[in-house]
Amino acid sequence: MTLRQKIVQLEVELRRERHEGDLKEKYRLARVMEHKVSEHASWSGCFYVRILQTALAAVGAPKNLVEVITGFAETGEALVSLLDKIIFVGSPSVGRMIMRKAVDTLIPVTLELGGKDAFVVCEDVDVAHVAQVAVRAALQSSVQNCAGTKRFYVHKDIYA
Repeated sequence: MTLRQKIVQLEVELRRERHEGDLKEKYRLARVMEHKVSEHASWSGCFYVRILQTALAAVGAPKNLVEVITGFAETGEALVSLLDKIIFVGSPSVGRMIMRKAVDTLIPVTLELGGKDAFVVCEDVDVAHVAQVAVRAALQSSVQNCAGTKRFYVHKDIYA
């Protein structure tokens, strides 16, 4: 389950719990999610986590439910042995390292590695609009997004 899916699931559960009036026990049992951001995009990673924290606070979640961790590779390596579950989005080489470390403690791991997503531009598009979307798709999250566009296929009539 991706972080986004977990957040959506948590939001649904929190809303249901709020209506049932038993949030305190739910919070007591809630696990903190640690979000280790890339050392190459620490500012944007911290900004993203603040957005998550604000959204969770809006539904009554505890303030420290999602925590951000910054640091280099050593920080990530240390986290692998401390967490109960790891969800990693990034390069295949780091994914392999995480998998090797997680084997020792049998930590469940979900990996999304090295996406090579395509962007197809057909002949009947609004070029100005598609150009803006294409740039955003390629450069979003400082290119730290596994779903970011890596390949563009442009119709020959547009390309010319």
